[in-house]
Amino acid sequence: MPQIGFFVGAAGAGIFGIPAGVANLMIAWDPYNAGPRSPYGVVYKSLMLSSVVGGGKIRNYEPIQVAQYKRPHPTSSFSPLGLDTVKFSLTGHSNLSAWVDLTLKALDETGKEVYSISEGTGKDFLRVRIKGFTTVSSFNFEDTMDMDLERPGRFGEGRQSRFDALMTPDGSLW
Repeated sequence: MPQIGFFVGAAGAGIFGIPAGVANLMIAWDPYNAGPRSPYGVVYKSLMLSSVVGGGKIRNYEPIQVAQYKRPHPTSSFSPLGLDTVKFSLTGHSNLSAWVDLTLKALDETGKEVYSISEGTGKDFLRVRIKGFTTVSSFNFEDTMDMDLERPGRFGEGRQSRFDALMTPDGSLW
């Protein structure tokens, strides 16, 4: 089964009564359950403006087993998954909870859902264990994501090290 890892970092404040901030979302996709150092691992990322007040950073505690991706790979997409739009949602039960409900869906160019990580479970989400802290009880994102094509740098930073960190149980929070 494939597995994923994620990282969300967000910070914001109220400016003249209007919430304004920035959020960073990274999703690591391991299509063959190969774990850290997999040559097939892909990292998607997005940096966005957000309406959070407060913030924090959280990530998966361990790799999350997800449903198989059954859609044929389109030849027109650069992405191995053919993702046009990703719908990502985390809902916590309290700000101090170590568990959240994770929703991750892929939508095609028409907005039709073509994949859900919880497919076959009878639910719209997976309950996953997280690591980190946040003052935000929910985070929602629906947009396109860029594939991280950055090569490793001198000190090991880059796509492969981000993939490895997200696929390592109880790994670094940056």
